[in-house]
Amino acid sequence: AIAKLKPKQNPLPPPVSAPVFTLQDFDPNNADHNSTKKAIGAELGKPPAELTQEDLGQVEKLDLFAIGITDISPLAALSGLKRLNIVGNNIADLRALSGLTSLEVLYACENKISNLTPLANLSKLRVLHLRKNFVSDLTPLTGLSSMLSLDLERNRVSDVSALAGMNELNWLALSFNQVSDVSALAGTKNLRHLYLERNRLTNESDLSALSKLRFLKTLSIRDNRVTDLSSLEGLDKMLWLELDNNQVYDLSPLAGMKGLKKLYMENNKVRILHPLVELTNLEIVQGRGNPASSSETRKLMQALPKCSVKIGSFSQVPTRRNRNPAPPEKK
Repeated sequence: AIAKLKPKQNPLPPPVSAPVFTLQDFDPNNADHNSTKKAIGAELGKPPAELTQEDLGQVEKLDLFAIGITDISPLAALSGLKRLNIVGNNIADLRALSGLTSLEVLYACENKISNLTPLANLSKLRVLHLRKNFVSDLTPLTGLSSMLSLDLERNRVSDVSALAGMNELNWLALSFNQVSDVSALAGTKNLRHLYLERNRLTNESDLSALSKLRFLKTLSIRDNRVTDLSSLEGLDKMLWLELDNNQVYDLSPLAGMKGLKKLYMENNKVRILHPLVELTNLEIVQGRGNPASSSETRKLMQALPKCSVKIGSFSQVPTRRNRNPAPPEKK
């Protein structure tokens, strides 16, 4: 009898060993090392010269905000680190963080980061803010299912499929990227706040995933090329909706948003305002730059006497409106 051949299995990639850094590895001639050591001392209330190897393992939070560093290799020694702020530096290489498996909060906005691979095994990460970097590949984030708040604004992201398993995600900022397909977001069913401003969403984009986000309270899709809002129908917890600078003509999908307080829809193609007349919680309707008639506008103003209604000629939309900040961190 001919023995059955076992299917060939692809070998697993070799495990990546986390970098090691000890007290002896601090280079007194390295300005970045000195700045980091000083910050560690300040956090522990000890002069840098008196730090011990044991001290390094006791650091749970560290603030390196805008101190001009590039090299963060000393952070590999901080095995107990839970919260790290490295915003506003010149950091490109995150390998020093790859073994920091206790890390829960990482603020790394305004750096030169493109490779997120070192974060792949940081399964406790729940807050990751990477605004204004050079990230295009989100694949390393695939397994980070504890994520609560994720800021990827102003990067180079086009594919968000890695976010599909983040079912605890509450706050997601993807504005100023290159996203055209949001189908993966159907898995982020606990999202409350979603910002998709200035991406590549069009009437060909499948926005149906948004219909799964039943807890959404705030949504921005301004500065895209969206025509059809039918995917938003049924999102009855919406409080703040930003639609400016699209090609929307039909507001009827919004008719069930009874709690909606603020609606921004400037520079679209809306003629009929009737779907809004029963949204009695509305406080603001900004709709300049739509072809709605003055009689339509008057009807809306009469129906919603407490609402500030501004409909009319073309408008210069504000660069940015106040929005919900990331959720407060759990203690």
